[in-house]
Formats: sequence, C-alpha cells, structure tokens
Amino acid sequence: MKVLLSGLDTFTDDLANTRVIFGRVFSEELQQFANDLNNHFCETEWISEKNKKETVKMHFTLLKSSNLERQSGPNHMRSNFHFDSTAIFKVRSH
Repeated sequence: MKVLLSGLDTFTDDLANTRVIFGRVFSEELQQFANDLNNHFCETEWISEKNKKETVKMHFTLLKSSNLERQSGPNHMRSNFHFDSTAIFKVRSH
C-alpha cells in the first residue's frame, strides 16, 4: 500500500483562530478502508448518523492547541484555546 503525506491544513478557514495544524494523507486503499469502517460504525450505531461522513478526512496531527503551554497557566480551559497560524502558512507558501 502506498501512502503519501503531503501539505499542511487546518480544520478552520480562519488561520488566526487555529486549534490544529495537520498534514494530509493520501492513499486510495487507506481512504476506502477508512470510509468503509466509518460506514460500518454508523450501521452498528457506534457512531451516530449525524456524525457520519461521506469521506473520512485522513490526516496526521502536527500541532494541537490543547498540548501547548500558555501564559495563563495549566488550570485555564484548554478547549477554547486557539492560536494564530498565519505566519506558518505564509512561510509555507514561499
């Protein structure tokens, strides 16, 4: 099986409010397997129908905001923490 890891992306269009930067994964066989697995989990109700995806977004996480230490301290809510990834994508585009 061939797998291509290529490019950077985020789950949002607003680079100033990024939670995750990920690399894209490309493989027809792996994509088909992931889609079939997602369909199976929906059919057996391990995943609700509202969370069913036509195509699973295959990716590998490179940077996740919940893993970053912040100046506000460790007890601050991490789930709402975003960072500005604009500079990372500017460097990438040159």
